[in-house]
Formats: sequence, C-alpha cells, structure tokens
Amino acid sequence: VLALRPELVREPRPHRDDVPPWTPNPAPPYRLERHGSWQAIDGYTDSPDRGDAERGRTYLDTVAQAVGRALTEFYVTSGGRLREEPRD
Repeated sequence: VLALRPELVREPRPHRDDVPPWTPNPAPPYRLERHGSWQAIDGYTDSPDRGDAERGRTYLDTVAQAVGRALTEFYVTSGGRLREEPRD
C-alpha cells in the first residue's frame, strides 16, 4: 500500500518481534486460505513497520509479471480458447 497509496497507511505501523526469518523458497502459485485466518493474526504475517514503498513497488512488479505469465500459460494450454464455442 505504501507503493500505491501511502496516505492510506496508518502510522505508527505495527511491529512484530516473532517474525520468522525470510527464506527465498518458491511458493506454489495458489494456496487455500481458511475464512477468518487473516483477522486472527491482525491481517499481517510480518512486521509492517519494516516495509517501504520501494520494496512494495518491486513486489507489485514481480507479482504482476507472475500473474501475466500464469494467464498466458492458461490461455496457451487451453488451446487459445477463452470459452467453449457453441456446437451445432
């Protein structure tokens, strides 16, 4: 949010000491979330006070590229059809 709409970021930002160390393990492109799980952890998994706009822009660019690749792959593997063609 700092990268897109910094005026929406409430200060002071929360701090969390029990943040696990970051490891660059690739995550699967999709995951299942349980309803209410984000509310149970205050809506964040790390320490928001450590974020900045530059890292946010990098993250958004990376995610946008990954989503674009996934959509392109889906389109190509579906034979280039976005929906079923009507049958006679």
